[in-house]
Amino acid sequence: MTILVTAVRGLMHGEAMAGDVGMVLLWSALLVAVLGPLTVRRYGNRSRGRTTLPPTPRRLGAGP
Repeated sequence: MTILVTAVRGLMHGEAMAGDVGMVLLWSALLVAVLGPLTVRRYGNRSRGRTTLPPTPRRLGAGP
């Protein structure tokens, strides 16, 4: 988080260091690469009905 804040402050003041901005982009790509497939897998499991979470409660007045 500190790297992100430092990079944003540098960009706002016009004196950003390439290393800080590069690290923010690297961390962002890493998070997307790790969490993206996990999210897609979990969404796929829920849409096929295979979930370990309890079912969501139905709204009052909703049909069967």
